Amino acid sequence: MSSIATNKETEVSPASSKTFDVDGKSMTKLSCPFTWDMGKIMEIRVRLLNDESRYEDVTDTQDQFPEFVLIYHLMLAYENVSNENPQAAIECIKGAEDSFLKIKQRKTLESVERVLKHILFGTKYYVLQQMGQLTQADELLKEICNIKDMNETELAMLSGCQCLAWSLYNVTDNSMAIKFAQEAVQHEPSNGKWHFLVGKNCRTLRKRNCSTDSLPDEHESFGFQKAYELSKNALFGVYLARMYRESKNTEEANRMYKQVAAGERTCCKVQLQLALGLVRAKDCSLAKRCLDYVAEKMPDSPKYAHYMAIYEEKCNQDFKAALRYYTTAIEKENFQAEWQYIECRKKVKPDWNPLPYMLELLTKYNKDPDAQIQEINIKIGVYYLFHMDDVLSASQYLDNAVQIDPNAKSLKTYFVSYQNNVNVYYAWAVKIRLALLMEATKLSTDKKAMLKDKLQLCSENDQISSSISGDSEQTLNQLWSEMYQNYHNQSSGGNSRQQQINRRNYSEGTRQPKHL
Repeated sequence: MSSIATNKETEVSPASSKTFDVDGKSMTKLSCPFTWDMGKIMEIRVRLLNDESRYEDVTDTQDQFPEFVLIYHLMLAYENVSNENPQAAIECIKGAEDSFLKIKQRKTLESVERVLKHILFGTKYYVLQQMGQLTQADELLKEICNIKDMNETELAMLSGCQCLAWSLYNVTDNSMAIKFAQEAVQHEPSNGKWHFLVGKNCRTLRKRNCSTDSLPDEHESFGFQKAYELSKNALFGVYLARMYRESKNTEEANRMYKQVAAGERTCCKVQLQLALGLVRAKDCSLAKRCLDYVAEKMPDSPKYAHYMAIYEEKCNQDFKAALRYYTTAIEKENFQAEWQYIECRKKVKPDWNPLPYMLELLTKYNKDPDAQIQEINIKIGVYYLFHMDDVLSASQYLDNAVQIDPNAKSLKTYFVSYQNNVNVYYAWAVKIRLALLMEATKLSTDKKAMLKDKLQLCSENDQISSSISGDSEQTLNQLWSEMYQNYHNQSSGGNSRQQQINRRNYSEGTRQPKHL
């Protein structure tokens, strides 16, 4: 029995549908992106219209979720209507219609087709309304099945499609995707794909909210386990293997990776995840086999370049080759590869100063989700603290991060390396206190006021930071020394004290505040 909390009601919520008078006698409830209360997505910077890489993710899972491609096109139509471009929206509808025909050719269940037709025609109805084609729009309503007549399997598909729509915008409120995945499970608990969506979206939310080595919760774990139990396909298996690895169950993870790898090779998404898992399991020859499969299908994929870089770095210790692949990945704005690129480049060129490049990332990704912009600011702030000994510059970027989300887990558990995290608030507070004690005569009145303000910010958001208010200079120096040594001894890109001193002069040539 699933431990996932679900709503008692089995009907589609009122916010997910609207009622229309079809012929003056009967009423039809309509459920599509325009009735799903998705206006929030138009407030974010990253949309499908600006992110072509999302289509690659969608098509790569169409064996298990053929409806995902249709939903993708319908959400493009929704975005275009919201941008007052109905002509472009009707072109997206044509793409959705093509997807629908392909789904029908796969001989899917008639009940599934009825639901997808309902969502497709409902979306097209709104687009035609925007284009002034009212008669044609009204005719569509007569061909749509009524929600009140849907069975549990159909209601599950309806909820599942809403989950897929929200998951395309997982940088916003991923809890909406989880909510509809749970509703789909409630309607059809015997279908593994709905359990998979619960697990997948729980993981996305966990990773978005915590950049550290966090553990899957019971909902995520159960979702992946139940999905694979009900439907032993490769996609579900590789996600289950990764869940075991992230739960520190290495033995079970390696067993699952090898079990999936022994089966028929399927989509590139599976092969990429397999390759990464097998690299970590030190089965490099099998990992290369997976990557070779992807090279044949998607040689220009930034994800392929990213994973090949990891393979070259971890399996062959060929940092120059890895750097070439990382470079290819980041040229196509693969954000996840950026930090590995920086670490690898430092290994190839030990004297390279990454700070100018890190500052450029704020411009490069300025249209990305707030969580990613916050991550960049935190990394820059931490670099100024631990590599440049510059608390004034650090305060500028850490303050930017706090303004985005003061409760972000990465501000209290910033990941340095395996089992080594830094409480950013605490480190920042200690450095500010030391600056106010040791450098007070060198600081202007404005800078002292600014630092005191940031110290208060640390205390308000982190109880440990407030505990140092009465500590002596000697105690604070000891605290900082321990944090500094811990950071540099275990950081994967750990730099020597001499490297820090060599880089100090960098801030003299920038527009950033001078170091202390």
